[in-house]
Amino acid sequence: MLKLGVVSSFDIMCGNATYARAIVDGISKFYDVVPIEIPVSLQKKHNSKTIKKVFDKLELLDAANLQLELSLFGPTPKSATVLIKKLISSNKIKSITMHRVEEEMPSIIKTLYQSYKINGFKNLFNNILMSYVQKKIYKSYKKIITTAYEKNVVFIVHTKREKMRIIRIHSKARVVVHPILWPEDIKTKKNIKLDDRFNNNNKVIGVFGFISHYKNFLQVVRVAKNENYNLVMAGSTHPTNQSYGKLNDKNNAALLVSNELYNGDNRYKSYYICTAPDDDIFLALIENVDLVVIPYLETGQSGSGIASLAIQYGKKVIFSDTALVAELSCFLNKKPLLFDVNSDASMASAIKDALQFQNEHEIKFEGYSFSTNIKTYINSLSTNEVAI
Repeated sequence: MLKLGVVSSFDIMCGNATYARAIVDGISKFYDVVPIEIPVSLQKKHNSKTIKKVFDKLELLDAANLQLELSLFGPTPKSATVLIKKLISSNKIKSITMHRVEEEMPSIIKTLYQSYKINGFKNLFNNILMSYVQKKIYKSYKKIITTAYEKNVVFIVHTKREKMRIIRIHSKARVVVHPILWPEDIKTKKNIKLDDRFNNNNKVIGVFGFISHYKNFLQVVRVAKNENYNLVMAGSTHPTNQSYGKLNDKNNAALLVSNELYNGDNRYKSYYICTAPDDDIFLALIENVDLVVIPYLETGQSGSGIASLAIQYGKKVIFSDTALVAELSCFLNKKPLLFDVNSDASMASAIKDALQFQNEHEIKFEGYSFSTNIKTYINSLSTNEVAI
């Protein structure tokens, strides 16, 4: 029997680690599979002894999948790329799950011209710096994709958009598209009654995951206050964020959300925040809200594990009108309700429509399941004949 592995962070604070653990558990029903951890220490500084331990574990396997998010493999794009290329060149990595595929940036001149047309000279330096950084990150992904392509590695991605980004680099690359999906029997062992957290019978809306600016939780807070909904927020500042554990960043997303909730003469009281919940509590909160909001801003996202959980739990759910939901919709039985991130009124209307007209379990994955997800992984690791 093949001995397989999954290379990931497996850190308790990492969302990708939770997904990687689910993949390991799913494969284990069919093959001997082991998790190979990339320690958090390697994200901050590369250590030859720690890296050697990872390669020693790889040597004992027939094949392995690599769960790729660049920042999990090194303190800089360059150092992470060096390590990932070495892992691929070990000939043990047979598939890579690309949790993000960067898009090639336009020239700096074009970026600056567009910035100047919109904002004049305002933020021009920041745009130059951002363009430079993004080009460096894209270059890293291109090197990784090229190395993997040359080794005949299978790419697993979550959206058709990501597939096209890989194909543009290597037209004959083997790319499989499958949405993020969780085990069919995933459920909580916790018994959380949200009625105990609120002193009214208002509808409960929820947002979930690490708090960052692109998650756009602040807009949900404003609408919940104005429309008098009870609000559940399960998440906190990401541990890799520079503001983690510090009170020194006035623009920190979690601080801005806190100020909107807690400061002012007329304080909003109908909220419940659960910071860094474990998996059981996280699932219990999703299970008990009346509606889940996926309010993300457009940043070229890959799939969303939170969105998949909400749909698999049969929740009423609304999405911001971005490429994320456009990509996700092709895996669903119908298009979800959307709102415009530039309009709080649009979000309020979408929430009302969903609560009034959307039935539970109305939005479903069609033709895709955790079982097909695991089959994709097994095919990528056990044979060269993968259906594209």
